[in-house]
Amino acid sequence: MNQLYLSSSDKKIFLELFSNRKPLNIYYFHRKYLFSPAQISRFLRTYCRKGIVKFLDDKVYLTEYGLRWIIRNRYAIFLSQRCNHWDKIPEDWKIEENK
Repeated sequence: MNQLYLSSSDKKIFLELFSNRKPLNIYYFHRKYLFSPAQISRFLRTYCRKGIVKFLDDKVYLTEYGLRWIIRNRYAIFLSQRCNHWDKIPEDWKIEENK
């Protein structure tokens, strides 16, 4: 099975596009989430190439294919969470506190 990798910025942009169902100005993502121009342009380059989004007149929107793609990958986009290995403290590093 192909595992889908999406950055947290990708997920937020997809959530906004899916929720709004209308074209959104790319500056909206910078204002709301403080995404850098590099993050936004990487998203556009990656997903325009795949036919998932279109970019026209400074606005980005989901294509019909993109809407179906999001529904098909909804778990990976909206529900999955990354395993952050640094969140887990190894047992041998833990110290018992004196009570």
